[in-house]
Amino acid sequence: HVKHLALLATGQAPDTYVKSYIRPDPQNLTKRKTQVVKASQNPTFNREVSVWNSGGLMDNNKLYLLYIPLQKLKNRPEDRKGNRVLEGWFAFDKNV
Repeated sequence: HVKHLALLATGQAPDTYVKSYIRPDPQNLTKRKTQVVKASQNPTFNREVSVWNSGGLMDNNKLYLLYIPLQKLKNRPEDRKGNRVLEGWFAFDKNV
């Protein structure tokens, strides 16, 4: 989830999507992108890493960025399916 995204300069809520990468990845082979959530200041993606705007004059510009070191995930206990999950609210850095 992302909460309270700023409105665009036009006063409209952004059309946002999330991109994720596993770094280092110089050729961006691990890049993944969610579907766009239209006109929402509080979108839900169930994905992670960076929040982008799609559409208008400021097409495809990065709004926020989040880094989660994989070491944090490695230190989490495994669930019953053998997955390690890192859940919660995370602070994004404004990256405009």
